[in-house]
Amino acid sequence: MCAKNRPYNGALMVYPGSHKHFVRVKGMQPDRNWEDSLSNQTYGSPDQSQLAYLAELGRTQNDPIMYLEGDPGDVIFFDSNLMHGSHGNISHESRTNVFQVFNAASNNLVEPFAGTQPRPEHLAHRTTILSSKSVLSQF
Repeated sequence: MCAKNRPYNGALMVYPGSHKHFVRVKGMQPDRNWEDSLSNQTYGSPDQSQLAYLAELGRTQNDPIMYLEGDPGDVIFFDSNLMHGSHGNISHESRTNVFQVFNAASNNLVEPFAGTQPRPEHLAHRTTILSSKSVLSQF
């Protein structure tokens, strides 16, 4: 986090445990979706009944939707399948974050389904980066 993240300035919200439940969503992401998806995600989002279902699962585990609050320098790691999102900032304080996604080497990018354009290289690298352990094992 590069700035304080609090509920009033749009801190990330998550549905605890939701990564363990598959939610099928309607729609197909349009080409170049990355240009607008962080400010207005309209494709690939669950509907209200699916969100209510995930919220109810959390309530049964005493974990309702929760905010991930933090301060500059804090780091949050989570499974990308964890239902997450944030609302608009309703304060005068900025909310600035950096995020990075990691995949297992076995989860290499493939051509997008349904003939859509692939994400550009600066968003999704198609080369596998070997760890120092695997590089050293070659010698």
